[in-house]
Amino acid sequence: KRIDEIELGEAVLSFDWETMKLIPREVIYTDKDMGKTYTEYDVWTFDDGTVLKTVHPHEFYNVEHGHMTYMSNWTIGDHGYKIDGTRPRLISHDVVKEVVNHYKITLNGSTNFFANGLLNGDRNNPKNINL
Repeated sequence: KRIDEIELGEAVLSFDWETMKLIPREVIYTDKDMGKTYTEYDVWTFDDGTVLKTVHPHEFYNVEHGHMTYMSNWTIGDHGYKIDGTRPRLISHDVVKEVVNHYKITLNGSTNFFANGLLNGDRNNPKNINL
């Protein structure tokens, strides 16, 4: 489901770092109705066909680093982690200069979820994660 289609109270899958299992977490905040835009976005393409579009710095789980890492600190060839357990390799990065809407969600009890199948999160997630 696209992030702009997620409603308050819905559940999305998130890693529980204590059990290392995926669990549903309730969405307690979304800003989808705020109409936020940005003048450019990054396109990150992976070898399995996954495409991420991000604005501002976003962190995704980087296999080589073992933690959530800003995409701007990734190197072509680094691997992400997908909800199905696969580890696609980053093969390209492009910047597109056009206006785009952007959105945020917040979960109850977690700061990680999957975007386009890839695990994302922030600095509140543990380091030295072995996925």
